[in-house]
Amino acid sequence: MFFREKVMKKYYFVLALVLSSTSILGDGFELLLESVQIWDFDTAAELIKKGVPAARARDVSSHLEKYITEKGSYKPKCISLEELALLTIVYWDFDDKFAIGEMIVNKKIVQKCINAFTKMLKARYPIKKIVLIDEYDASDDRSMEDDNSSALCCRVITGHEKKKNPTWSKHSYGTAIDINPVENPYEKPYKGLVLPANGKDYTDRSIVKKGMIIAGDACHKAFTEEGFEWGGDWDPSPPNGRVDYQHFDIDLENL
Repeated sequence: MFFREKVMKKYYFVLALVLSSTSILGDGFELLLESVQIWDFDTAAELIKKGVPAARARDVSSHLEKYITEKGSYKPKCISLEELALLTIVYWDFDDKFAIGEMIVNKKIVQKCINAFTKMLKARYPIKKIVLIDEYDASDDRSMEDDNSSALCCRVITGHEKKKNPTWSKHSYGTAIDINPVENPYEKPYKGLVLPANGKDYTDRSIVKKGMIIAGDACHKAFTEEGFEWGGDWDPSPPNGRVDYQHFDIDLENL
């Protein structure tokens, strides 16, 4: 009990410093994390209002490297570890509360990602879940079915799995992000293909439901304003047209 009281005293002391400051201190994000962890959502909201970013980037640790290599999202043939960063993200979830997640992205787009997630959090755009795709043994199908938002995964693009010379997905380089896959499925309309399969109830984009990405909404604007392209703008025309409403990506060549 004494230890908890000391922790809480330190928490409120730092909180007072941050909220009374005209500029946000370097430990503002740490305080945001702490406030979310103890369900002090009023403080979390105030910190976001004061300008604390919704995410923080760190190098991939040796422990994490071992984990993502064993599970399969990371392969040296796709990208070097030094080019990647771990994002810790505070987001607004489907239960209308703050939550914390993790995502691995390319270092070259770190600030763009932080900016995008901060914009979405300020707008309280709902995200179902954010965990590393390695929680699903790097299975894109399982991650999508569980409505998980993710980034890095060394794999070929959807539909190229059996080709002799497949094209690597931008997820392989940490430059693509999928948001709410169930509410924003990948479709080949003239092939009758919907991925994940449990996203079929969201193929009618005229009926807007929680977590769907619609052109001009908070999620769409957050990423496109940072230079990302949206899979919802892809050509769905027959015979092989497709759209990917969950998907945002960016070309490294343009950075």
